[in-house]
Amino acid sequence: MDPEASLLPEQELASLQQRLTALSTNARAALDTAQNDLASWATFGKLREQLEALLATLEPSEEKPATIRALRKALQSLGRLQEEAQRSQPLLAQLSEAARVLERKSGPATRDLPGTQAKTLSKRWQEAMDDIQARKERMSKALADWEAYAQALARARTTLEAREHDLAAMQPLLLDVTAAENALESLLSQVTGEPLGKQVDEAGRKAEPVLSYLAGLPEPAATARRNRAPSTSRRHAQLQKSIEQHLQGVR
Repeated sequence: MDPEASLLPEQELASLQQRLTALSTNARAALDTAQNDLASWATFGKLREQLEALLATLEPSEEKPATIRALRKALQSLGRLQEEAQRSQPLLAQLSEAARVLERKSGPATRDLPGTQAKTLSKRWQEAMDDIQARKERMSKALADWEAYAQALARARTTLEAREHDLAAMQPLLLDVTAAENALESLLSQVTGEPLGKQVDEAGRKAEPVLSYLAGLPEPAATARRNRAPSTSRRHAQLQKSIEQHLQGVR
């Protein structure tokens, strides 16, 4: 047998073995690449789902608390929500990085998709944060206005009740015209001027922003609260009228 002829099958086998080895290596490399790409897409998808779930909790609310206590609780809740959202901010950076990784790996058809989705979620997150901050500012102002009004109204009502009591206590003095006239004039000056008149005026001024806030609340939640300032003004006007009538009677 020709020695050279016997070498031919061996060379062919060696060549085939090399080709099979190269094919296997290429297949493993392609599989590793595919698995790596799949893992990158899975990471991006998980981060995107986390952010979408967070954004769902940050949806703007049109609810307006109807009491000072409810306003305080709402502000506390908004503060906690804002802190939670701020703690999640690193997710945005992770999502952007995952999008850049995919952009480097993806073909022309899908290259822009991850980046577009990441930018959209980042914009929605910022809009949600801006909305929370705006709501906090509106509620903080409403609470400050309401607390100032409540204090002014309480002072006015306390003084008003005291002057009403004073008028009732004067009934025995009305028989003494001179004493009654002096007492009634003194009481009238307190009711129309300092302190009660100014207190009622102050309560009325501080009621304006609160009444504006309450105007947006549904009925009947705000009806009683809206009526407090006018009812105090009416009581004050009625007290002044009663004193003036008594004065006319003793003059």
